[in-house]
Amino acid sequence: MVVVFVVFPGRRRSRPKGRQAAATLPVPAGRRRRTAAEASEHARAVFATLREAVGDEEYFDVTAQLPPDYGVLLPGP
Repeated sequence: MVVVFVVFPGRRRSRPKGRQAAATLPVPAGRRRRTAAEASEHARAVFATLREAVGDEEYFDVTAQLPPDYGVLLPGP
């Protein structure tokens, strides 16, 4: 199973009661920050790989639940 988390600045959701916040991991030394264009390109590659891995029907089921903002990251038909 492939799990993808894409976080856009300004899009926050409250946690359900009883759930803890996710731990943040430090960025290893020597790693550079990505530009927004690079991050978008990498996210598109992840979605394309996901589509190949799970097939069109499952891919549609997953992407249909995403907010419209994610449309720019999804590969075309």
